[in-house]
Amino acid sequence: MTRFSLLFIFTMLCACSNAQTFEKAKPYYILKYDAKSNVTGFEVATIKSPFASERLSKRPLPRNCSKGKIVAIDYYYTQFRSAKSFQQIGLDEKRFAELKKLHPSIHSQIDSVPVRFIEQTLAKTIKEAQFFFHGFVVYYQVPMTGSTSSRSSPRAKEIRLINKLFKNNFELDDSPKFGEIREIKGAHPNDLLHVWGNIIDLGTPDSIIEVDEGDIRAGVMKASENEFVTCYQQVGLQENDKMAIKLFRVPKKNYPGTSPSPFTEGMYGLIEKNYEQSKLRALSARKQQFPNAVSGNLLKSLDEFDSDSIVLIIDITGSMVESIAQVLKWLHQEEVLPKIKGIVLFNDGDGRKDRTKKIGKTGGIHFVDNLKNLQKILVKAMGRGNGGDLIENDLEAVLAARNRYGIASYILVADNLAHPRDLPLLIDVDFPLNLLMCNAIETAIYYQNIPKKTGGIIINSK
Repeated sequence: MTRFSLLFIFTMLCACSNAQTFEKAKPYYILKYDAKSNVTGFEVATIKSPFASERLSKRPLPRNCSKGKIVAIDYYYTQFRSAKSFQQIGLDEKRFAELKKLHPSIHSQIDSVPVRFIEQTLAKTIKEAQFFFHGFVVYYQVPMTGSTSSRSSPRAKEIRLINKLFKNNFELDDSPKFGEIREIKGAHPNDLLHVWGNIIDLGTPDSIIEVDEGDIRAGVMKASENEFVTCYQQVGLQENDKMAIKLFRVPKKNYPGTSPSPFTEGMYGLIEKNYEQSKLRALSARKQQFPNAVSGNLLKSLDEFDSDSIVLIIDITGSMVESIAQVLKWLHQEEVLPKIKGIVLFNDGDGRKDRTKKIGKTGGIHFVDNLKNLQKILVKAMGRGNGGDLIENDLEAVLAARNRYGIASYILVADNLAHPRDLPLLIDVDFPLNLLMCNAIETAIYYQNIPKKTGGIIINSK
């Protein structure tokens, strides 16, 4: 395509979309989006579009979507082209125009929240592409309210997950391990898996091959050398010690699933694209820069943080469970445990009504001096409160930690979605405060100023 053609497309696009800058947009690619995937801590609204069409579904969005806070927007499309002359950017522009027409309140957030353009690469034919998801995925958060004791409440589910983590030695990765028997779920019609020379159609119930059990285990170990995960379901032993199984292999980097949470860059097969490979160069009115981008792999970032005598101040309000899980995994490592001086957990008030919360006197702060008591205190603190509104008492907890533990290396495990209610207290933080940003693609402006003013760092800054 000539430079003139690109300039013409860009000019028309800007004219049609009111010079939309897409200043938060980032390009990625995955194999395939799974619309049935679960994102813990957030609500999800999907707005579908047929393959190669600009039409968007007019199906009503969930009732609570209008009450929630939009935190991220993903736009999905497929790499497959049925015609060489097809221009993806033209279709994208029309879909965004339809979004503005049908859902203006969502479209208005495009330059206020992280937006990802995610290209799906698995489809190779029109028939396959028609089964892929196209359109928008809107992630939003609705404050947790009501009882924390009801077994069916979101908070109760989070507490059960925390207890499960302690029981399972903080194993975060739920992907199949080599040799493990795992049922295949989330299969869609026309999903074809190539397995050791066999092609299995997952849409066909009798897609079963018979393989000797010993061969299976040998094959698993061999596959591991090539960075593949082998997953299979044991149906039962057949004659001559044969096992009927459903079997597939996927690269480890693309498992589990191909449906990334909006805040897990570099995980679950989500791969960031270079801008030179992306149509975002044409969509954007200026060159993209993300100086405050952060990594969602908290465990890796903490592993790279070298310090002794560490005090953790952890936000344990709603939507933080997946982040807390990574922190728990890290601090229970043999080489890390001796470095932990203390832990402070805060839930923004122990269930206090929002209107009664005051800066510096909100409460809901719990101390863990002995890690042997961590599970008991954490579960108790989570049961007492889930935060309620979307502002938290971060700095009140930080100052309480300093008062209790004195000189140490302090890490605030902060929820990027929750604005600290007590930023005026920052003037009293006269020591370096390091941040581990959770639920973030980039750090919110109100958190960026904390390490700047205290001399700390954002630990998971890219």
